[in-house]
Amino acid sequence: MEGEAKQELAPEVQALLGKIEVMLERVNAAGPAGGGTFEQMRAAALAATEEIYLAAGGGERLLSDVSEHSIPVEGGEIAARVYTPAGDGPFPAVLQIHGGAWVMGSIEWPTFRAFADQLAARIPAVVVAIDYRLAPEFQFPVGLEDCYAALGWLADKAAELAVDPDRIAVAGDSAGGNLAAAVALLSRDRGGPPIASLLLEIPAPDHAHVEEFTSAREFATGWGLETEGLVLGRDLYFADRRDAENPYASPALAPDLSGLPPTHVMTAEYDPLRDNGEAFAWQLEEAGVATSLSRKAGHIHGSALLLHPGWEGARQWRDEVVEVLRAAIVAPSRVPGAPA
Repeated sequence: MEGEAKQELAPEVQALLGKIEVMLERVNAAGPAGGGTFEQMRAAALAATEEIYLAAGGGERLLSDVSEHSIPVEGGEIAARVYTPAGDGPFPAVLQIHGGAWVMGSIEWPTFRAFADQLAARIPAVVVAIDYRLAPEFQFPVGLEDCYAALGWLADKAAELAVDPDRIAVAGDSAGGNLAAAVALLSRDRGGPPIASLLLEIPAPDHAHVEEFTSAREFATGWGLETEGLVLGRDLYFADRRDAENPYASPALAPDLSGLPPTHVMTAEYDPLRDNGEAFAWQLEEAGVATSLSRKAGHIHGSALLLHPGWEGARQWRDEVVEVLRAAIVAPSRVPGAPA
């Protein structure tokens, strides 16, 4: 059955699987498993991602103004990159939280850079991409608190950034999707800045039971993201394994999900996290949250980013993100002038 499924993948995704396998070998060899450090592992991942992305036809298209900022957080500060569209504000805003299994990823990854730029220009909206602190150097809840601090910073700096504070969306992919959902919970529970929309791409809302879902068993190996890697990421993210049961670590375990912002969940057909994200969408709907769900056929975990813009399926995924956020946070009168 697995072989038959892989034969149905688009040629671009078939090729991507092979590249990811090589990438993982390089990353593992550079990191602690190969005698290196986590910083060396992250540098190898950045370099490999750049190679894959550029080979697929990706590249920068700076359609927005880009500025660098620092956000104060407990114990220090984190970097933020702000993408501002052309024209006059105030604009809606998107807080973009990157993925990377809680241990990798940054605003320097070409996939995140290019897509933040595209989102800013196409929605149009101010996009704030952040470098939350990573595990295992910084374990739960440090990264989450960084993301929540970034939301507060964005709301506080709204006038300076030409942002309408009533039209802020929070978006995240993979581990970033987990963090985005947790930020929404924190904002609800702490009376924080209002969130107009929540977008979760290939998320892991249940971190405690990530290996127990049917898709995690069905696509455990050979599909890019490996379930074993998810379990390792969890072990690195938590100082105490029991912390994974905390609702802010696993938003799907929150006893009450009511009052969260309208949410759109996007999953990939051949992704160990598929059922994790879809179960959360159903939970949100049952809690009375306005929720929509989209499963993308033929995709593996992250293919929409790694193959953007060289594959039609990736363009369709990105178009859906733009359309969902545009509908949620852009006044209809502002939409016609946005770049296509």
